[in-house]
This record gives sequence, C-alpha cells and structure tokens, in this order.
Amino acid sequence: MKTSSPLRRTGEALLVAVVTIACAFLLRTFVVEAYRIPSASMENTLLIGDLVLVNKLSYGLRTPGLFPFSSIRLTPSYLVRSGNVRRGDVIVFEFTMRSPDGLPADLSYYVKRCVGIPGDTVEIRQGRVFVNGLEMLPPSTVINPQFRRTLRREATFPEGAGFTDLDYGPIRVPHAGDVVPLTPETMKIIRPIILHEGHNVWKNPGGEIRLDGNPADTYTVRGDYYFVLGDHRDNSSDSRMWGFVEHEEIVGEAMMVYWSTEDDRRRDVGAFRVVRWNRIGTLVR
Repeated sequence: MKTSSPLRRTGEALLVAVVTIACAFLLRTFVVEAYRIPSASMENTLLIGDLVLVNKLSYGLRTPGLFPFSSIRLTPSYLVRSGNVRRGDVIVFEFTMRSPDGLPADLSYYVKRCVGIPGDTVEIRQGRVFVNGLEMLPPSTVINPQFRRTLRREATFPEGAGFTDLDYGPIRVPHAGDVVPLTPETMKIIRPIILHEGHNVWKNPGGEIRLDGNPADTYTVRGDYYFVLGDHRDNSSDSRMWGFVEHEEIVGEAMMVYWSTEDDRRRDVGAFRVVRWNRIGTLVR
C-alpha cells in the first residue's frame, strides 16, 4: 500500500486551500456578498446593525467597482444583463455621481428602494409617491413622512428647482437613448448625467451650450437610470438630494438579513452587541 510523501500531502493541502480561496473570491465578487446597514434611512425594512446578503446575479453578471483587495477604482459594467430592476426592489449600489458637477467622490455603498425605472415620471405630493400618475403604495415597513409637519427639507436635486422632500417633481427618469434638448432648464437635470457619462458640457458667455467643445442643442443619454428613496422618508439622503442611479452602478438586490445586532447608539450594551434573533432570516421585501 502506497503512502504519500509529506511533500505531496503539503502540496495537495495547498491546492485545496488555493481552490477554496479562489471559489470564495469568485462567489463574493460575482454572486453574493454581505453588507452591513450603517444608517436608519431604510427603517423599518432594514435596521442599523443588520447584515444583509445581496444577490449580485439578480440583474446580470457585473464586473466589480474596485480592484480586488485594494481601493483602486474600476469602471463597473454588466457583461450580461439577465434581469430587470423593478419598482419596489431594494437595491445596493455604488454611490458615485452625487454632485451638481458630476464629480465622483469616495466610493461607498448605499441601499435604497427603487421607485422609478427608466422612462418613468416620478412625483411626490404631500409625501405620497406617484409614478406615471398612479400612487405607489409603500410596503408596511416604510416609515411615511409626517404629513402635518411644517418644516420641509429642501430637495437639492435638481439644483434650484425649488422642490422639497415632501413635494417633489414631477421629474422624468432618464432612459438609454433619450434625446434631451439642452436648455437652461433641462441642464439642471442632464448636466450631472453628461459629466457622469464622460463628457464635458458648459455654457459660454454668449449663452451657447457646448458639448465636448462643439455647439450642441441635444444630448443622447447613454445609460439607464433609476430614482430611489429610503424607506424612512424623513431621514434619508436619496434621489431627492443627489439624483439618479445608473444601472451599471447597481451591485445587486438585497435578499435576506442573515445577522443582526442592536445599535449601540440606542442601547447601552457595553462592549457587547445584543443579537436580534428575531431579525435573522428576515427576507427583504
């Protein structure tokens, strides 16, 4: 009976370890990954301290936004699109295009609920959300705005539009292939998208709009975009504040809470976190 040498056994063990690590890396990069909920913007659907599994294949096969094991930014792209983002989906996305000048900031991940898909017209009246003229009834976990409060937060997107968080729009969600006239009014909405899509646009002293140095009166949108809101409508920074989410920025769909601990800021738990056993296994809807 043959016995393997120590060197061969070591080599086999290393091979198993390498294959295991490679499989785990591929699963984490392309299939499923866990994210911690850091803020109250999605209460009561998701709570601070929830750890959520995100299905990265819900909408297709996507390249990552960061180079593995580094902070080097990459341009994410869907190699294959196999599913559509639906109104009501709770999505995780890379937070990048968030200023009137379209300049990217440090990469972070946000989780919000999609309320408007490409081509939709979204409006908020007294805190009630309407899509294409029809009211979008929220899930029972959504914390509705305090309709009677007199102080309204200014919605900062589009800049200077005069919208608030409770009375917003109507605003059309850009669709790939949309041909948008370039006017002083439409520029408030389309300029961040133009810059995000890699072009330069400005208005010269004579009032002429120039795109990549050439006179232009229209712009054709390259990507599909989405309008998202936090479920805690009074306590959320979302599309009302910083604009649309491009499809390529969407990491995946939140599926399930697999672990949850008490928020230290709400309860004195000392060095230990209290496990919320009733949250474990909760499906995200």
